[in-house]
Amino acid sequence: MANLDTQIDNRLSKYNLDTLVKKQKEMEEILQEYKAQNDRPFQPDRSVMVHGYYAKEDESVDEQVSRLLYQTLEVNCVPKFYERVTGKNSDKPGVLKIELKSVYDKVEVLKAKQSCELYDETEGVRTQTCDSHDSRVAKLNARTVKAYTRRRGYDRHFPRTYQTKGCTR
Repeated sequence: MANLDTQIDNRLSKYNLDTLVKKQKEMEEILQEYKAQNDRPFQPDRSVMVHGYYAKEDESVDEQVSRLLYQTLEVNCVPKFYERVTGKNSDKPGVLKIELKSVYDKVEVLKAKQSCELYDETEGVRTQTCDSHDSRVAKLNARTVKAYTRRRGYDRHFPRTYQTKGCTR
């Protein structure tokens, strides 16, 4: 046992205690930064934005989210964060941002909106992913170009690898 203690002391004597404490503090700061980035609300891969969903009289944001998810869309997803962001026009309801617990829940909400049978409640309501503005514009441009090339018949001239989602080149 004494032999092991002397080996440990010999190895630790090579390092300065101050540098070890500094390195440990740096590592803790990096870990806190990483946790702060991953714990921030409304991460794009789990978030949904709902446009045009009007609130009933004296209805809080909690009630709006529960009415949208459980009654209108009939999905069993528990939201982590949600907020109503109002725009400049006071006559419009603003955007309802909802972060769900997983990507699977987000996909379920988006699918449920497409297949929703309650047309009266979802008329004018639009759901989309919570990507950045640049990402949404890039996706819209890609869909527009793809639709244009299909209408013109250009898709038959490109190799099959370019027409699939996962491009191999």
